[in-house]
Amino acid sequence: MRISAIRVFLIGATCICCACEKDSPTKPRLPVIGTGFVLSSTRDLPISEIYSMRSDGSGLARLTNDSLQDSEPRWSPDGKRIAYIHAHKPGGYEPNISIMNSDGSNRTRLITDAGDANPSWSPDGLRIAFERNTSLFPRNQLWIVNADGSAPTLVVDSLEAREITWTSQNTFLGIDGFGIVQFNVDGSGTARIVSLTPGTVSNAYPQMSPDGVRIVFQWTGPAGSEPQIYVVNTDGTDLHAITNTSGAKSYPIWSSDGSKIAFTSYQDGTISVWTMDSDGGNQVRVSPSPGGDQLGDWR
Repeated sequence: MRISAIRVFLIGATCICCACEKDSPTKPRLPVIGTGFVLSSTRDLPISEIYSMRSDGSGLARLTNDSLQDSEPRWSPDGKRIAYIHAHKPGGYEPNISIMNSDGSNRTRLITDAGDANPSWSPDGLRIAFERNTSLFPRNQLWIVNADGSAPTLVVDSLEAREITWTSQNTFLGIDGFGIVQFNVDGSGTARIVSLTPGTVSNAYPQMSPDGVRIVFQWTGPAGSEPQIYVVNTDGTDLHAITNTSGAKSYPIWSSDGSKIAFTSYQDGTISVWTMDSDGGNQVRVSPSPGGDQLGDWR
């Protein structure tokens, strides 16, 4: 979920449509399309927009350019599309799932309700899972919708887990107040991967490695100190930190081959994207100045 993503608890209609959003009159030109990082950033103030760049920080390109906030971008498995959250009112209100081509064109709103967050593509790229916050009867829900906006399906009505990702093993991974959990796509079969100190588990956003062997996540540690990046095996063993430097770390993402991890770091007065080896070595800032970058996805 990283500097926490804005989630707005409003009642909205739950009808589904595919009404296109207004595209920027200036089309971005990307040196690389469908690879590298996709991120949200406030580098061009005042609101968050979506950008892409190569994994070495070059080729930064702005994909959205409007008067409303865009955040939480996620590559489709084939790299041709991006799912993201678009706020349809000023101030981040009425955030909904939208998709666009990897060059920023053909922006399409999939959902017309209020309070959606955290899109996650299915491994085959045909569906998108997302969390929905309700306010009439406050609770967090897990939904799945086809990538064309059809067949929205409520999977879990009162979701105990948060910060859900759809894994390459076709399961869901998330956190509750006591640690990291995994469950089936139909919402059944919840199993605890690892228990963590109650009260220290928030904004962890666990991500499973491409080979399904390890999980990377943000955690404050048992003492609730400054957030760092941790890894743990999927059987719950070998829990340990792989960063231990000043500045809060968040939003860890695996590279496609599992050899590296990218993350967002707040240090030296800026928020920026960094990369490191999967064991925590060779930490390098890749965001170009001035910063304000929040990592969304890497492929």
